Amino acid sequence: MTSNEEDKNILLLNEIEKVYERELERKKTLESKATNVITVSGIMVTLLFGFSAFLFQAGFDSLLLFHISIFASVLSAIIALWHSLYSLKITGYSYVFGEDPKCNVHLDDIIEQYKTFPKDKTIARITDSYVVAITENSRFNDDNAKRVRKSQRWLFVSLLIIAIMIGLTLLPLVISAFYRLIF
Repeated sequence: MTSNEEDKNILLLNEIEKVYERELERKKTLESKATNVITVSGIMVTLLFGFSAFLFQAGFDSLLLFHISIFASVLSAIIALWHSLYSLKITGYSYVFGEDPKCNVHLDDIIEQYKTFPKDKTIARITDSYVVAITENSRFNDDNAKRVRKSQRWLFVSLLIIAIMIGLTLLPLVISAFYRLIF
């Protein structure tokens, strides 16, 4: 192998390493988003129960609309929570040497095996390992991204229901205050 070909292979390997790192960074970003949805959903469910207690105490307990809207909002927040939790499930992410480097007890053996290969075959094998890992991790990340998007949509639905419910609750008060100002 000529020096020029070897330089091209190393350059290719470096670029593939960058793509691999971006895919792992994408995994962290998706996990962060899912965790945020879990936090907001949990807070919303708690606040909704508090808001429903307030409505019952304020005399709105006979309105079926409030019962239905609170139930729908809690349900959509719980669905958002479930999708986020499902996206955080442990998946089999691929790593270049076949195992998670954090718990890899055989890494030294694998590295020793690579040392016995000629340099061009070593670069080719590492490049192939990166490509396989990127492909599998990308698939896992795409699946998780779909779940996170679903959870964000359900969270939006829950927020929308809350906004409508608060608007309907406050609308008579606003109209009454406006009426007193004018007349």
